[in-house]
Amino acid sequence: MKLESLIEAASAGYPDGLVQQYYDEPEENHGDSLAKFIMIELSETFDEEAPDDDQVETAIHQLTRARNELETVIGYLEDLR
Repeated sequence: MKLESLIEAASAGYPDGLVQQYYDEPEENHGDSLAKFIMIELSETFDEEAPDDDQVETAIHQLTRARNELETVIGYLEDLR
């Protein structure tokens, strides 16, 4: 699998295709730091030598880790109410 294919798949699941836009034009500000974060995480952890299944598993693992960290932060913020 090519990184472009993984980015395309992630972008298909994200509103407005912004993950793809950040990949195509990384220096531009497209107004969505989460989409930029996803593109960066996928790009930085991508191993082109790995089998496709491993590449997908790594992407899922990285984004799941990020989701868990966000949920923890949300929990702490909710405690401020």
